[in-house]
Parts: sequence; structure tokens; C-alpha cells
Amino acid sequence: GKELTKTSGLPLAEALKSISGINSINTGSSISKPVIHGLSGNRILILNNGIRLEGQQWGFEHAPEIDPFVAKRLIVVKGANSVRYGADAIGGVILVEPEELTFNNKLNAELNMIGFTNGRTGVLSGNIGGNFAEMDNFSFNLQGTLKKSGNINTPSYTLKNTGFNEHSFTANIGYNNFKNFESEVYVSNYNSRVGIFSGSHIGNLTDLNNAINSNVPFDTGSFSYEINRPFQDINHLLFKSESKFFLKNGYTINLDYGWQNNRRKEFDKDIPSDPSKATLPELDFEITTNSLNISFDHRLTNKFEGTIGLSGMRQINIGRGRVFIPNFENYSGGIFLIERYIQGSTEFEAGLRYDYKWERIYKFENNVIISPSFTYGSFSASTGVLHNFNSSNSVSINFGTAWRPPSVNELFSDGLHHGSAAIEIGDRNLKAERAYNIIGSYDFNIQNKFTGSLTAYYNYIRDYIYLAPVPPPTLTIRGAFPTFYYKQADAEFKGIDLNLNYDITKNISVGGRGSFVRAFNITADDYLFLIPPDRFELSSTFSMDEFLFLNEPYLSVSFESVSKQTRVPKETDYSPPPPGYNLFNFDIGSSINILQQKLNMILSVRNFFDTKYRDYLNRFRYFTDDIGRNIILRIILPLNFN
Repeated sequence: GKELTKTSGLPLAEALKSISGINSINTGSSISKPVIHGLSGNRILILNNGIRLEGQQWGFEHAPEIDPFVAKRLIVVKGANSVRYGADAIGGVILVEPEELTFNNKLNAELNMIGFTNGRTGVLSGNIGGNFAEMDNFSFNLQGTLKKSGNINTPSYTLKNTGFNEHSFTANIGYNNFKNFESEVYVSNYNSRVGIFSGSHIGNLTDLNNAINSNVPFDTGSFSYEINRPFQDINHLLFKSESKFFLKNGYTINLDYGWQNNRRKEFDKDIPSDPSKATLPELDFEITTNSLNISFDHRLTNKFEGTIGLSGMRQINIGRGRVFIPNFENYSGGIFLIERYIQGSTEFEAGLRYDYKWERIYKFENNVIISPSFTYGSFSASTGVLHNFNSSNSVSINFGTAWRPPSVNELFSDGLHHGSAAIEIGDRNLKAERAYNIIGSYDFNIQNKFTGSLTAYYNYIRDYIYLAPVPPPTLTIRGAFPTFYYKQADAEFKGIDLNLNYDITKNISVGGRGSFVRAFNITADDYLFLIPPDRFELSSTFSMDEFLFLNEPYLSVSFESVSKQTRVPKETDYSPPPPGYNLFNFDIGSSINILQQKLNMILSVRNFFDTKYRDYLNRFRYFTDDIGRNIILRIILPLNFN
């Protein structure tokens, strides 16, 4: 509801940062990927309306191809969750859940209009859905978003070629016979063009070293909406068909099929000398995924219920242009069982799953095409207990073991990755990761005035795969770039998430949240790269039921503090971690009634004092400061046509 509204217009990973324990790895100001308890990339599964989002996920600058406006709920499941959602979910799962189809003979809509001063960004998004009395068995929902942004400003300068354009569309239609069957078809199409900061592509080693050590990047500019080389073009098309059969005694059969096509094009900074190739990308990948899931929900008694299921997936990835990762195809499947038992105020859950994956690579090497195949198979398991002391206090503890096979980029990356402006080298001898995770949470509510939650976790990962900087930089015909190698080691992750809120009076509340991660390379007896530094936020909110013609007005002021990451490997990075920083933000919002419609307005300011800083998790911290002050105006108009 309100919390999701406050993040509207932001990328998915940035919106999720309002949840403790969630960070983001950024590439510049417009590309971000979620991080859960220090883990990111292929270890985080994202489900779009129940379907695993399958794209070119292997790059730090490969943001999730999804429009957050699709979601009416964003749910983060922390910790190993491979039993329910499949192999790879070592770090957690993000559920993007759209508006549920309604069969109440009503028609509703919503219009979102958002403006950002930094980048002069404009966002227009709307949706309409419902059903009609004449066709009460059918319901629909249509949603679309347009975004346009220009060059971003830091407190001191403008970043050249950092604009982006985005447009997306979703449609779903459902059928319900109100007896024993319902079905839904869902289509999503996401498109974006993202400029890559041109100052990250540098011509020679001397200039690269000077750029890393300079306070101001070489290639700054003035404001423009124009997107030039280097840039990315991304298209993601998803189709889903889901059916549910409701049987007697609470049994349900669920069947869903998903088809996805993801096309990613990356363009170099330099225009090819051959005019016929001037419009062709240097990297061009197209991955097509078919998936099928069948599950059976059963309830043996009022206290005992569970799910048994099967899943299968087929992928083909075809590359064009210069080779960075090879073409490949893979087939994978899994079978799982989850059972849940409720005894009074205590709930028990346990699950077991087996997954198998076969993969073949097609690679041109030493003037011949080689096609090695790889097979992986293993079990995942989880068990947990939740105890409610009363309606206001509960404690839970979960243990899980999960695994993840290495992805193609970790095995075979070879050369310049344009989007991240880096040379990346894979290792075809990497093994599958195995994680052992324990996570415990305590939630409390004292007299409806003091509420909070405390989460502690420990995650041991055997054969953890990571990307490590290995100086010196590499000089190529396209310029000089930092060089990174994929490595493997046993590692441990542990930390605490904290959320607190206290209502001083009916109108005034204060809150705080923090996340603290400690990660260690056990094999090398050293720390790990790109682990989130300590982060906490303090906030105070003043709210009223009404004031003059305003409904539920509020003013919120927050102080966000990020520490310097001092726990870094002894191995040489291209630049030491930047200092910590503090940011002040505020939100003021309310709603008014216009023609029997409720118009919501929120004015936000991020980085109020225009603080100059660099974030350790931003891959472009080598070259530039982070985004400066940003004033955001959100206008949300729900429309009821009944």
C-alpha cells in the first residue's frame, strides 16, 4: 500500500532497499540489482507473477527486466528457498505479485504521474481492470508504463550519456466458473534503452589510472536526453498460462506454463569503421526459455497440509556478433515435497527437493567448434518452526541447504563486457555451490506502540563463486579496462537485520532499521569483495487524520548512514573503498477528494543537502560520484467507474 507507493518510479532493486537486509549493486545511477544478506546475481530468484524471470542475468549491470508498477505486492523471502522455488535460490526470492483479478462486476483504474528533477525524469503509468456483469466469468487487467530520463547530475558535475528510455506493457485475462476451475493468461513486454556513462570507457592505461585517481571524471557533459554509444537495448517478452482445478476435501491441482524471450544488445563506445556495421551491436544475445510446473496441494487434516510438485525448463541462448559467452542449451527438472503441520500456536514445515540440470556449450576454440556438456544434480532441504506466543509476539527459526550450478558466464566469460566496462575471465573448472543456511526471527508488538523485528542468520557456502579484481588492467584495441577473474572458495555470511518503530503519540512516531553483514573467505583466510557495508536509517513521522481539505497528511524525515567498508580483501582492488556517507531525506504526502476520486500526492527529496559521496557497491565508483539531490513529485489517481 503506502510503502509501495513511496517507491513508485524507482527500479525494482532500489524500491526493495526500504526493507532491512536488502541492498543493491549498481552500475551508475540507473542500473541496479538486488542483494539479500550479501548475496546477489543468480543466487536471487525473481518471480514475475509466479514465473521465474529468465534473462541474461549474468552481468552486474543486467538489471531485472521488470516494471515495478506491475506489482501490487513486493515480497522478499530471505534465506535459502530452493525447495519451493527451485535450484539457485541460495540467497532468497523476490515475489512480484500483480493485482489479483476480481470478479465483482466492478471496473477500477489508477494513473501514476511522477517527475524527478535529477535527470529530468518523467514517468507515466496506468492500469485498468475488473469485469462486467454481462461476462461475470471473465476478468481482465491492463497495465502500461513509459519512462524517460536524461543525463544524471552528481553534486559537482553532469554525467555524460546516463539517460534511459523505458516502456512496458502487461495484460492478463482470467476465467472463473465459481465451482472447481479457474484459469489465467498473462503477457508482459518490457523494453529499455540505457546509456552507459561514457567516462567508463577509456583509451589507454595511463588515462585509466588517472581517471580512477581523479576526483572528476574526464568525460563530463551537460544535460541531454540523447543516448549515444555505449548503451544497452533490452527486450523481454513473457507469456504465462495458469490453471487451477479445485477438487473435493481441499485438494487443488495447479498447472502453469511459461515462455520467455530475452534479447540483449550491447553497443561499444567506438563506432565501427565499416559503415555496414555501424548500427550493429558488439554483443547480442537472445535467450528463450520454456518452463512447466505442476503441483498438487493436499490437506490431510485441519492440522496437516502440503504440496508436491514437478517442474521442468528448457533454455536456448544464441549469441551474435563478438563472442563473450558461448551459445548454450540446457534442460533442467525438479521434484519437491513440502509438508506443514499446525499444532495450536506452533507451526512446523519441512521440505525436500531434487534438481537435475544438463547443459551443452557450443564454442569456437582453436579454429574448431567444441561442444562440451555438463551435468549437475543434487538435493535441497529445509525445515522450520514458527511459534506465536500471542497475537503480538512470535519467533521463527528455519534451516535450509541449497545448491547452485555455475552459470555459463562464470565458466566461459572471455573478454570485454561493455556494460560494466571490464574484462571478465571465467573458469570452466568451477564446481556447484552448496549452501547451509540458518535464519531466526523475532517479531514483537508491545501495546500497539512499540513494534519491531530482529532477524539473525548464518550462511555457509561451500565452493562460493565470486568475481575478483586482478590488476593490472588490460589494454585492448577498444581501450584499457579493469580485469576481473571468476574464483571459488568456501565462504561464510552472517548478519543481523533490525526494524523498530515507536509511536510517541497518536500523531508522532520514530523508527529505525539497520542491516549488518559479515562475509569471510574461509579458504583464503580473508574477506570477500562487494559485501554491503553497515547501513542504518533513523526516521521520524508526523501524521494527522485530516487537516483542512487534506486527508491523512504526513511528514517524514529520515537520516540514512552508510559506513565505510573496512572488511575488504588484502588482494589489490583498483581503488580502495570510498568513505562512508550520510544522507538526509524527507517525504510529505496527503490525499484530497476530487469528483469523488481520491488524489494522492507525495513530494520527496533524496539527498537533501546534495552530499558528495561514492557507494562501495556501485561498480562505477572507480570513475564518478553518485547521484546528487533529487526532488520527486508523485501524483496517484485511483479511478472508480462504478
